[in-house]
Amino acid sequence: SRFIKIVPESSDLRIIAFASGDCLMPMLSKKQVIARTGLSATTIWRQSRTGDFPKPRQLAPNRIGWIEIEIQEWEDSRPVVQCRTPGNVNGN
Repeated sequence: SRFIKIVPESSDLRIIAFASGDCLMPMLSKKQVIARTGLSATTIWRQSRTGDFPKPRQLAPNRIGWIEIEIQEWEDSRPVVQCRTPGNVNGN
């Protein structure tokens, strides 16, 4: 059986989805995914549709969430960018 439990965590809601068996899947709200990734809601929606971003799960009629480990795996898959030091900064 599956059920959803929403618990308060530091002035925001943390969604915890309990699946069948012993599997516990921490979930993130849209607001949390936006804050964590720095992407806009529109970009998340577009990339989800093309398969370039994890798809959300329907938690309730008016509530969606993302499995936290899927967001973590997406973040880990992003390339690391090497930033150049500006010319006016001394390297010492």
